[in-house]
Amino acid sequence: MFDRVLAISEGLPDRTALEFEGVRAVYTLVMGSVYHVAQRLIDAKQRGSAPNGPDEALIVLCNRLYNESFAGYVVLSHGLLGAGRHHTRAAIETANLAILFLLKPDHAESWLGGKKYPPGRVRELIDAPEEVREWYSWLSTMTHTNYAASRASVFRLNDQGDQVLFYGGYYAPRAMASATMRFVWIALGFLHLFYECYSERLEELRLLWPAAQLASLADEHGLTWDMYLKFLEAFAEDVNAEILALPEDEVGSQVWADSIRPDR
Repeated sequence: MFDRVLAISEGLPDRTALEFEGVRAVYTLVMGSVYHVAQRLIDAKQRGSAPNGPDEALIVLCNRLYNESFAGYVVLSHGLLGAGRHHTRAAIETANLAILFLLKPDHAESWLGGKKYPPGRVRELIDAPEEVREWYSWLSTMTHTNYAASRASVFRLNDQGDQVLFYGGYYAPRAMASATMRFVWIALGFLHLFYECYSERLEELRLLWPAAQLASLADEHGLTWDMYLKFLEAFAEDVNAEILALPEDEVGSQVWADSIRPDR
């Protein structure tokens, strides 16, 4: 049973390659931008910029945000929707903490010194929008051992209690791709605020753009990070629209589940 479940799960990235084509393209650009935030701050230290708490905290938080987003991509592209929610929740917590240190830099030193910042307290300190609070509440429900969380691996056929249990990853391309895009929106929210706060300083250090081509566009055409991030948002919206146009997953998931029953 285990070997068969593993084989099916490992085959899902190839099976959903077309649905994930746009997701992978936007992921490359957005997560690359998260990586470059950390690298620019490291470069700033190497160029003589005085070390400070917010910079040090943002370096490690960008690393965490990138890795949670990468892990989310991997598990979701293998059809593990429940596991993907854990990484989504961790990504939100990481981005919110980074936002706190951008808005209220004094907290960074305390955090680096070992002070704990519970997610609820962070949301209060940054005055998180109600939409974010509701989304986090839903994720919290779905990542703890609540009955509602079983929806990630149980397909209920009717109100009489008939159901299909999924083991490992299962074929649900619309849900898989849609869930993966959530990491893009989380990262974009952080990136907007970061460059709003740091652009002037990075420009002075000639570290604003990670690539010579982008720096050239900025010099010649007045490209700003706000403009670039809006381009990425528009790209992400187009990808999201393509995902939402995909067929509903329910029937496909049920058929796929039938193919991995232990007695077949």
